[in-house]
This record gives sequence, structure tokens and C-alpha cells, in this order.
Amino acid sequence: MKQSLKHGFLIVTFIFCALVSKAEINVGYSIEWLCAKADVIVKGNITSVDMKDDNVVCSFDISDRYKGGLTQMSTEFTLVSGKNYDGNLKKYIMNGKELIVFLVKPGKDQKNVKTEYISMVEEGPGLFFIIDLSSPGNRLISASDFKVIKDELSIISKCKNIIGKFNDYIANHKRYEPQRNYLAIPLDTEAYKLLYSGSKCYLYVPDFLYKESKNKFY
Repeated sequence: MKQSLKHGFLIVTFIFCALVSKAEINVGYSIEWLCAKADVIVKGNITSVDMKDDNVVCSFDISDRYKGGLTQMSTEFTLVSGKNYDGNLKKYIMNGKELIVFLVKPGKDQKNVKTEYISMVEEGPGLFFIIDLSSPGNRLISASDFKVIKDELSIISKCKNIIGKFNDYIANHKRYEPQRNYLAIPLDTEAYKLLYSGSKCYLYVPDFLYKESKNKFY
């Protein structure tokens, strides 16, 4: 009986330790991954929002284009399950905030989406990649130097640089779907301090840009 209890205790301890270890690993989104994965990257202003059940449809006036085939001066995109983001969007409209948005085409399972594009979203916290260029906060991290990009000029310059590298890669390799890899973040970097919660930290990066990245973090 004692042996059974001891054996059971060891199993529970192992499972608990494994869960704790996994919970301590944080992964952030690099600007390199966003630029490689997005189908469309544009700058402009949200002019109106329309609730569609749990989704929010944004009307967007375009002032500049960095990636994708949009030629018109305005577009619409959806925030999937974005009803709780409605307050943020109305503040953007009221204050006339200039934004950069990272958009992708809806997945096959998102049949309730009626717009051509949806906003990219950060897994876990559910934050959409709609970035206020006057106050970007800590949303955009560069994998090249593990620093947070905090001003509009640097954000736009970085996006153009990455998109150029992505286009060169596509031209030479004829592969259109970048793979999302994990890049370990070094200690004593701005990105590590931002994401650290007790264990290792990683950034999502496109595989073609960072050969040292892995398709798994273990």
C-alpha cells in the first residue's frame, strides 16, 4: 500500500512539475514573423466599426501600403471574436489615431467572416495587431536585436526591410508560406526582460530568416 501511495505521489509530482515548467515558458511575436505571415500590411485610420455577433468589422481608410495587393483607398477587415475590443477601436476613431494593421485571409473554418481579411491576433491574450503608431507600447519586438520598436519611423523602416527580404526569398525559392519557428531570446536583452516569467523565453520568427531557430522549443 505504501509503495502504491509513493508511486502515485511521484506521478502527481512529475505531472505538476511538467505543467509548471511549461507555464513558465513565454513566447512573443517578432515583427519579422508578423511581416512574413501577414497577407496585407497597411497604414491608415479606422473610420467606423460594426458589430457582427462576436465579430467586429472595421472600415479603414488607407494612407500607405507596405505589403499585399490592395489598390483601393479604403478596405474592411474583421476582428474575429473581437467584441471586447470595441472600446479600443472607438478611441482610435475619436482621436483620429494613425494605425498600422497586419491582416491575413480568414481560415476555412471562419465561414462567418464576410470580409476578405481579418486582423492577426496574439494567441493567449487575444490582442489584435492593430498598432497605434503614436504609442505602440511593447507590441513590436525585433528578433534581430531583441529590442522593442517604439517609434513610427523605426516600425515602418523595419517592416519595409523585412518585406524586401521576404520578397527576395519568395523569388528565389518559389515558396509562399513561411514556417513559424522559435528563436531563443538571450538573457540581459530588452525582449527577455519583457517576456520573462521564470524560465526560457522565445520569439516566433520566420524560418527562412533565422536558421538557428527551431520548429519546437524543446
